[in-house]
Amino acid sequence: MKTKYYLLAASIWLVLLGCVVSSKADSLTYTVYFDTETTNSAEIKQGILDNYRTLIRGVHEESEAVLVAHNLSCFMWEKDMIAEWNSGELIVTIGDGKGAVIHGDLEANETCLPEVKPKSWLMELFSFD
Repeated sequence: MKTKYYLLAASIWLVLLGCVVSSKADSLTYTVYFDTETTNSAEIKQGILDNYRTLIRGVHEESEAVLVAHNLSCFMWEKDMIAEWNSGELIVTIGDGKGAVIHGDLEANETCLPEVKPKSWLMELFSFD
Protein backbone atom coordinates (compact mmCIF):
# COMPACT_ATOMS: atom_id res chain seq x y z
CA MET A 1 0.00 0.00 0.00
CA LYS A 2 2.84 2.39 0.85
CA THR A 3 4.55 1.70 -2.48
CA LYS A 4 1.49 2.98 -4.34
CA TYR A 5 1.70 6.25 -2.44
CA TYR A 6 5.43 6.50 -3.09
CA LEU A 7 4.90 5.87 -6.81
CA LEU A 8 2.11 8.45 -6.91
CA ALA A 9 4.23 11.01 -5.05
CA ALA A 10 7.23 10.29 -7.29
CA SER A 11 5.07 10.68 -10.41
CA ILE A 12 3.67 14.02 -9.23
CA TRP A 13 7.17 15.19 -8.32
CA LEU A 14 8.47 14.17 -11.75
CA VAL A 15 5.67 16.06 -13.49
CA LEU A 16 6.35 19.16 -11.40
CA LEU A 17 10.05 19.02 -12.23
CA GLY A 18 9.26 18.70 -15.92
CA CYS A 19 7.17 21.88 -16.04
CA VAL A 20 8.71 24.85 -17.78
CA VAL A 21 9.12 28.02 -15.77
CA SER A 22 10.10 31.24 -17.44
CA SER A 23 10.00 34.88 -16.53
CA LYS A 24 10.57 38.10 -18.38
CA ALA A 25 11.84 41.20 -16.68
CA ASP A 26 9.69 44.29 -16.91
CA SER A 27 11.08 46.61 -19.51
CA LEU A 28 11.80 50.23 -18.79
CA THR A 29 9.33 52.68 -20.29
CA TYR A 30 9.38 56.28 -21.41
CA THR A 31 6.84 59.06 -21.80
CA VAL A 32 7.45 62.23 -23.77
CA TYR A 33 5.30 65.31 -23.27
CA PHE A 34 5.82 67.57 -26.27
CA ASP A 35 5.50 71.32 -26.48
CA THR A 36 2.42 72.67 -28.23
CA GLU A 37 4.68 74.01 -30.99
CA THR A 38 6.78 70.84 -31.50
CA THR A 39 6.95 69.63 -35.10
CA ASN A 40 9.88 67.19 -34.91
CA SER A 41 8.41 64.58 -32.55
CA ALA A 42 9.72 61.59 -34.51
CA GLU A 43 13.29 62.94 -34.40
CA ILE A 44 13.10 63.54 -30.66
CA LYS A 45 11.71 60.05 -30.01
CA GLN A 46 14.47 58.51 -32.12
CA GLY A 47 17.07 60.62 -30.30
CA ILE A 48 15.84 59.35 -26.93
CA LEU A 49 16.03 55.73 -28.08
CA ASP A 50 19.47 56.21 -29.68
CA ASN A 51 20.85 57.86 -26.54
CA TYR A 52 19.41 55.05 -24.42
CA ARG A 53 21.05 52.37 -26.56
CA THR A 54 24.37 54.21 -26.46
CA LEU A 55 24.14 54.66 -22.70
CA ILE A 56 23.42 51.04 -21.80
CA ARG A 57 25.74 49.37 -24.30
CA GLY A 58 27.72 46.70 -22.47
CA VAL A 59 25.71 46.90 -19.24
CA HIS A 60 23.76 44.03 -17.66
CA GLU A 61 19.99 44.29 -17.78
CA GLU A 62 19.76 44.70 -14.01
CA SER A 63 21.91 47.84 -14.11
CA GLU A 64 20.11 49.67 -16.92
CA ALA A 65 17.66 51.50 -14.66
CA VAL A 66 20.43 52.75 -12.38
CA LEU A 67 22.46 53.97 -15.33
CA VAL A 68 19.52 55.84 -16.85
CA ALA A 69 18.50 57.39 -13.52
CA HIS A 70 22.04 58.71 -12.94
CA ASN A 71 22.52 60.06 -16.47
CA LEU A 72 19.37 62.05 -17.15
CA SER A 73 21.44 64.75 -18.84
CA CYS A 74 21.79 62.39 -21.85
CA PHE A 75 18.09 62.94 -22.51
CA MET A 76 18.18 66.73 -22.30
CA TRP A 77 20.06 67.85 -25.41
CA GLU A 78 17.81 70.83 -26.15
CA LYS A 79 17.53 73.83 -23.84
CA ASP A 80 13.81 73.35 -23.11
CA MET A 81 13.96 69.60 -22.37
CA ILE A 82 13.55 68.28 -18.83
CA ALA A 83 14.17 64.60 -18.06
CA GLU A 84 13.00 62.88 -14.87
CA TRP A 85 13.13 59.31 -13.56
CA ASN A 86 10.04 58.06 -11.76
CA SER A 87 9.46 54.41 -10.76
CA GLY A 88 11.14 52.80 -13.74
CA GLU A 89 9.90 55.33 -16.25
CA LEU A 90 11.84 58.03 -18.07
CA ILE A 91 9.70 61.15 -18.36
CA VAL A 92 10.83 63.82 -20.81
CA THR A 93 8.98 67.13 -20.93
CA ILE A 94 9.64 69.54 -23.78
CA GLY A 95 8.64 73.17 -23.35
CA ASP A 96 5.22 73.55 -21.75
CA GLY A 97 4.46 69.81 -22.12
CA LYS A 98 0.89 70.47 -23.24
CA GLY A 99 1.20 69.09 -26.75
CA ALA A 100 1.20 65.50 -27.93
CA VAL A 101 2.15 62.66 -25.58
CA ILE A 102 3.86 59.42 -26.59
CA HIS A 103 4.64 56.31 -24.55
CA GLY A 104 6.92 53.39 -25.30
CA ASP A 105 9.38 50.81 -24.05
CA LEU A 106 13.08 51.48 -23.80
CA GLU A 107 14.57 48.49 -25.55
CA ALA A 108 18.21 47.91 -26.32
CA ASN A 109 17.61 45.69 -29.33
CA GLU A 110 14.91 46.47 -31.82
CA THR A 111 15.97 43.77 -34.23
CA CYS A 112 13.60 40.99 -35.16
CA LEU A 113 14.94 37.99 -33.29
CA PRO A 114 12.65 35.01 -32.76
CA GLU A 115 11.78 34.25 -29.17
CA VAL A 116 13.23 30.92 -28.14
CA LYS A 117 10.76 28.82 -26.25
CA PRO A 118 12.27 26.39 -23.74
CA LYS A 119 11.37 22.75 -24.17
CA SER A 120 10.82 20.09 -21.59
CA TRP A 121 11.63 16.53 -22.52
CA LEU A 122 8.83 15.38 -20.26
CA MET A 123 6.29 17.57 -22.04
CA GLU A 124 7.54 16.27 -25.40
CA LEU A 125 7.19 12.70 -24.16
CA PHE A 126 3.53 13.19 -23.26
CA SER A 127 2.54 15.52 -26.10
CA PHE A 128 -0.21 14.32 -28.36
CA ASP A 129 0.72 16.16 -31.56
